[in-house]
Amino acid sequence: AMISARGRWHWLLGAGLLFGAATLMRAQFLYFPAGVAVALWLMPQGATLRRAAVTGLLVYVGMAIAIAPLTLRNHAVFGEWIVVSTNGGVALRTGASEDATGDHLDWNAARWNAEGVPFERRVVDQVAADRIIKRNATDWIAANPVRWVALMPAKALSLWAKDTDAFWGLQGSHPQHATAIRLVAGANQAFY
Repeated sequence: AMISARGRWHWLLGAGLLFGAATLMRAQFLYFPAGVAVALWLMPQGATLRRAAVTGLLVYVGMAIAIAPLTLRNHAVFGEWIVVSTNGGVALRTGASEDATGDHLDWNAARWNAEGVPFERRVVDQVAADRIIKRNATDWIAANPVRWVALMPAKALSLWAKDTDAFWGLQGSHPQHATAIRLVAGANQAFY
């Protein structure tokens, strides 16, 4: 819709509502429309900078309409403005720690406690926990920038090799079909 909606603002708002719904499930979608707007601007015979910016803005207005109820709820519950979630620190730290491999890390009680967040308080104090873990991650990145950048190919490979449309869940629940699931996941990735 963002690409073909030229001048049709209602399609852009509709796309924003859909991106907003997607963001409620995966916070990473919050950034996707900005990337599409930049791509529209950079494409050969693409949009002018102004048109790309207006396109992105209209999509973000639609997203705000979809996301606002959760953001308002978060403010009422936590007393702070949390757009969608408080798991950004854990996501960042998973790829920015001495244990990082570019793959999944097990966030068990020992890991939470080592981060400075008592395991039994991780949900009740999730806003503070997110801040602490995010600070730990950014401190690690500042101290280990080369290693952090070196992990990026492994992170991308892990994302595309394992986390493809939830095939990882099938691999865990049906280990006897691991080869077939890997083949279907590979075909899925090749298609996209």
